Amino acid sequence: MKKQILTKTEELKILQLMAVDEMLLMFTLIIPPGVAVHPRGSAATKDSYLLLANKSTLSRPSTPAGTSINVNGKHPRSNTHSASIRQGDWLKHTHTALQEWQYSTKRSKHAPAPFTSEAILPNKTLTMLALNPALQNIEDLNPPWMLVLDHGDDVLAVLACVDEAEQLEKEQRKESRRDLRRLEKENRGTEQHEMHTGSANVPNSALSDSSINNRVQPPDWVQFVWNSSDQVSAFKLYIDVDETTYAPAI
Repeated sequence: MKKQILTKTEELKILQLMAVDEMLLMFTLIIPPGVAVHPRGSAATKDSYLLLANKSTLSRPSTPAGTSINVNGKHPRSNTHSASIRQGDWLKHTHTALQEWQYSTKRSKHAPAPFTSEAILPNKTLTMLALNPALQNIEDLNPPWMLVLDHGDDVLAVLACVDEAEQLEKEQRKESRRDLRRLEKENRGTEQHEMHTGSANVPNSALSDSSINNRVQPPDWVQFVWNSSDQVSAFKLYIDVDETTYAPAI
């Protein structure tokens, strides 16, 4: 059998994973079934370490999310967000959801174990998961997270739920803004129609009387005489303070 040659990076990652596995072996008797703990020195253990080491160097698949299959034979979740990182309330909600999963998983699946919830999902890994919205499958979770094969799909499901809720809330905010703009436009149209209708129903005499009454009355009548060779016409005008001529009076 041809011996497989490992790179320095792969050897380092394997050593790190073996150190973690040795720590878990101390709690073999109290770790619930389903958690992958292999016998020390077995071929299966080394193969598993090599598998995880190779996964950590994989790039994201170039095929669409709906057609690619992850390591567990499941379709990765689709990414509907274009943001490079989560921010604001979105980040806060994601971080809180992962913490709740961290604590609930510790209580439900690892309750007798003496280690803390951080041993299940390290806080640094949790923060990385909360920040990155581009994670689609197990390979994207970037092992060596020691329980990635056991809980990776659960974490991806949590992220998918938070992202779906965020997307729904975002669409609702957009719809609310559209409704508000539509309502404002309708209100402006109603006001303009009422103003136009009200002006059309007011008699011209009322408008002229109102306009004259609202003006500043002239202090006195001013008489002008226009001389001509064949006639003499006299007419009077009254002048406002702004020197506006209103009407002749013959």
